[in-house]
Amino acid sequence: MFISIHIPKTAGTSLGHLFDYGSGRRVLWDYKPDYSNALMEEPAYWLEHKSFIERQFDFIHGHFFYQKYADIFPDAVYVTCLRHPVHRIVSQYNHILHEQDESEWLYRYIVENDMDVVDFAAMDGIHNAQSLHLQGRSVENYDFVFISEWLDMSFAAFCKRYRFRYLDPYASADSEVRVPGINRRKKAFEVTRAMQEKIYGVATEDVELYKRGCQRSEQLIRSISAMPG
Repeated sequence: MFISIHIPKTAGTSLGHLFDYGSGRRVLWDYKPDYSNALMEEPAYWLEHKSFIERQFDFIHGHFFYQKYADIFPDAVYVTCLRHPVHRIVSQYNHILHEQDESEWLYRYIVENDMDVVDFAAMDGIHNAQSLHLQGRSVENYDFVFISEWLDMSFAAFCKRYRFRYLDPYASADSEVRVPGINRRKKAFEVTRAMQEKIYGVATEDVELYKRGCQRSEQLIRSISAMPG
């Protein structure tokens, strides 16, 4: 069982697509826009049906916090993808404004308070989103850490490490691994260098996590590349 934590705007949609097709559609999707299910509410129910879930699914993938499944599936393979905090925050801000979804509380909050991207970055749960999702387990102890900026390379290492077959319909079986760009936007609001520096300044927790995550990912890729086969 793989538990895949999808932090918003870190290529989780693309990875979920690959996990879905590579596992023969054996992904249990765990998403709610308002994050109302980000933590476990009925552990007894999940424990009762644990063996069924493990038989039916190879992945649980979605927007939730590490602690949700930590006690239910302590022996699962825990994976996630990190992205440079400034790029992640800007991407999330752009995504919310472009969607213009009135049912999305973050969209309403941004509009009602006339927030620019720097104001948005200062919000709790935004500047520390990656740390919040992974809280409870050191990033060095995650079984696999993808990095958005070198996703093709990290996914290739994942495939080799776990003998994961690349069955994505975007490519033939013998083609080089290329992660498809899903949910990307061509248009974006211009963010100045000064704004980026301010975002960097408020996202210190995630900046530190990202640095450590990159080190963890590099370590994994090096060790996996040395594996035979």
